[in-house]
Amino acid sequence: MVKLLAAGTPYKGMIFTNPGGPGDNGIEFLRDAANLIKVDPAWSNLQALHQSYDLVSWDVRGIGLALPGADCNASNISTSNLNATISSSNQFKTRALDKIYGPEGFGLKLNEDLEIMFFLSEQCQAQFNGTDGIGSQYANLMIVNMSTASVVRDLISILDAFARSEDGSKVEDPSLLNYWGFSYGTIIGETFASMFPDRAGRMALDGVMNPNEWVEGHHFAFVTDADDTFSTFFLYCHLAGSSQCPFYTGSSAHGIYLRFESMISKLNSTYALEQDWQNASDTDTALKFVRSELILQDLYQPVRDFPYLAQGFAMLDAALINPTNTTFTNLLNGFNDLRNAAQNQSEQTSPFLVLNDDETSQLSMWYPGVACSGNSGIWHNMTLTEMFSRFKAFQEESYIGGLGNVKDTLMCVPWQIDTDDRYTGLFGGKTKNPLLFVSNVLDPVTAIANGRKVAAMFDGVKLLTIEAIGHSSLFARNRCPFSKIVTYFINGTLPGTDNYYDPDAGPWNITIPGTLEGNTGLSEMKKSLRALRGK
Repeated sequence: MVKLLAAGTPYKGMIFTNPGGPGDNGIEFLRDAANLIKVDPAWSNLQALHQSYDLVSWDVRGIGLALPGADCNASNISTSNLNATISSSNQFKTRALDKIYGPEGFGLKLNEDLEIMFFLSEQCQAQFNGTDGIGSQYANLMIVNMSTASVVRDLISILDAFARSEDGSKVEDPSLLNYWGFSYGTIIGETFASMFPDRAGRMALDGVMNPNEWVEGHHFAFVTDADDTFSTFFLYCHLAGSSQCPFYTGSSAHGIYLRFESMISKLNSTYALEQDWQNASDTDTALKFVRSELILQDLYQPVRDFPYLAQGFAMLDAALINPTNTTFTNLLNGFNDLRNAAQNQSEQTSPFLVLNDDETSQLSMWYPGVACSGNSGIWHNMTLTEMFSRFKAFQEESYIGGLGNVKDTLMCVPWQIDTDDRYTGLFGGKTKNPLLFVSNVLDPVTAIANGRKVAAMFDGVKLLTIEAIGHSSLFARNRCPFSKIVTYFINGTLPGTDNYYDPDAGPWNITIPGTLEGNTGLSEMKKSLRALRGK
């Protein structure tokens, strides 16, 4: 646990914060956020919180610096060792799996991806059980209690200890949780408020997830608005013009969309497989990267990343005119260079960790450790045939985000480490203090529909709606909502009728006139993107 001590008076206690993930590192998050509060004008309103509150974060069980760590001794599972194991082991030749390709965009390597996850899951289970000779006897006890409910009980223990401390004696009610949670962090907050409603202090739940869908293992609402969020790229690019947006073409936003559609149609991996193209696998890799990495990741904070996305599209479009055997390798290197440039745009690190996509990485194991153990286990041991209908439903929910949902749920199929402490509801009801929910109008992974639905579960709450694109208020870069959130924490005052906020400048420093939901130009792109679903 790490604490940024209050800078002034009156002292009001602690505000806990969690960045989500699941699997993001809370200690690093607070370190980065503390720097941004000092140097970033968009975060300047949060300095008032730092005056009166200790800002606190922690690494939940198994994550980051928490001990014992759920890292599966990942440093010993290198990519080269894993590939050697796959190529030499009969295990990967005899497992009864159906070979499935498609629908388009699911990729040619689902079977291989699933085999990798079986391998990593078995390695984790062996270590946590101590059967590999290096596992800790305490690791297994930790991993089976690596659940949201266990995290909530940990918070209760911390609050009880704080109430007995000297600092706690200075606070009116030190036993209450003041909390600002983002993304999966809202699941922690919703679970806490439902399990211990009398311990709920001032709690802002930002980038809202639906707790019922979470515990049931249904992830459809995660990416409901991913396509609609992406549709704004074409409008912003058009308004920016050819001098700023290198993917600009034609005389309308829809003309830029048509250029994208033509470009992406050339990455038809299913057709490449059927025709036995030599570069079919590379085509598939490029398509998966463009959709689930290049685009979806850039939708998290589009104010910063859309200009880099435009450069990436221009590179891809030019390369596909006459592709060679090295085209896709060069493109992936170029895309990674753009991602690094975006990360280095300012001197400060982004407050959200970008998870390593290497399936052998330590961070990638933190996700199933929480997500797969915390749901109802509906994915355990499914065959690809059984998963196919669910994959298709994901794809029909979102062209951009559906593949990411497939990859996330694929992790849970072989994950056999279950939790002994799962809270499945009821969620909602009356809390000691009313909660504040926060949603952007277009959020790629926590749709505003979640905010509206979950807010209706609790009594006396308010939903703060930000006319912005991106994931949570962190990336909306709108100072006005931050001021309302600060007022809530300082005075306990919920927004009144002023709970809707017009947009600040977006990508390329451009402000779209009117509302995002009512923009007729966006409606045309949204319709076109929806037509790509399932293809």
